[in-house]
Amino acid sequence: PATVLSIAPSSGDTTGSSLVSVTGVGFDADGARWIRCKFSSSAIGDVVAQGSAMTSSLILCITPSVGAQGLAAVEVSGNGVDYTASSVQFMYTDPISLLSVYPSVLLSGAASTVTITGKGFRASDLACCAIGQMRARADWVSSTRVQCSISKETPGNVTLDVSNNGQGFSVNSLRIQYVDKSGFIAQIDPRIGAVHGGTRVTVLLRGAAV
Repeated sequence: PATVLSIAPSSGDTTGSSLVSVTGVGFDADGARWIRCKFSSSAIGDVVAQGSAMTSSLILCITPSVGAQGLAAVEVSGNGVDYTASSVQFMYTDPISLLSVYPSVLLSGAASTVTITGKGFRASDLACCAIGQMRARADWVSSTRVQCSISKETPGNVTLDVSNNGQGFSVNSLRIQYVDKSGFIAQIDPRIGAVHGGTRVTVLLRGAAV
């Protein structure tokens, strides 16, 4: 009988659309049009999606959307009726929601570490930040905070998104502004303030489009 040994990634958003590689033995590579992937739990019931058999040991599945987060057993079938009974688990999580990024103004051409706050972050080797078209590893701090080391060679604005599994990204984006290296502080007003803080300071930059 066919057996599921592992899946990657092992987690994804409840909105679905994550591409999951299912590794195992005994898959029918010649019956690709009949391959089915089933995601089952007491919370979501049985949700079935079409899969593709690449080899006798690899099936690709697109996760279906579900109505609740939690663990779901992943099973596959070559005929749409008889499924494996391996109980390999896939974790459905709520999508990431971003709240803020600090700092949000960075120097172009230099690597910077930014702290991103939000909801739904998970510790994962696949977690990443997308800065425009570029990707960078996301270092997990807590369920509400991650850090990313990023850089951009040219000045301008870019969008920032975060993913727990490298595929499904946050439901909203943040903006980061890169300024030219020639930018420098032209004026600070006021120049004095109370030692306990709380003074609102206006900083004017020259050489940067702000």
